[in-house]
Amino acid sequence: MYPYRFGKENIFSAESTGHSDREMILKRLQRFWEENEGEGYLSFQISTAQGALPVKAARVTVTKDLGDGYGLSMTVESDENGNVGKLRLPAPSRAARAARPYTAYDVQVSAPEYLTKRLTDVAIIEGITSQQPVELQPTLMRSFSE
Repeated sequence: MYPYRFGKENIFSAESTGHSDREMILKRLQRFWEENEGEGYLSFQISTAQGALPVKAARVTVTKDLGDGYGLSMTVESDENGNVGKLRLPAPSRAARAARPYTAYDVQVSAPEYLTKRLTDVAIIEGITSQQPVELQPTLMRSFSE
């Protein structure tokens, strides 16, 4: 996962932001990693036509808001069968689970000629693989003669 910041510069990088910005993102990242020492997994099956047809090369972006415009982001693409394999994501460890049993992520799935789908608060639990089916709806301009 890569850190980012909303605002003038959409992507966080040490070269493009000021010293105080780097310190802020590092503090937020450190706190996030301390609260999420475990890891869970997320996989996707992306399709259309009520699950009958896979959507290849769909772009899946998983994000975690860290507050005040800072966050983490990961982007992957589906394979020719519409699958995205297991993504490793930080999650609370078993010891920390009593206070907070999961970490919630947001997901955006998009593909050319399909409407973008957004999922919010997708729960990731340490040691568990969450399989997420996503059905994309074609835009009205899509040609079905292909």
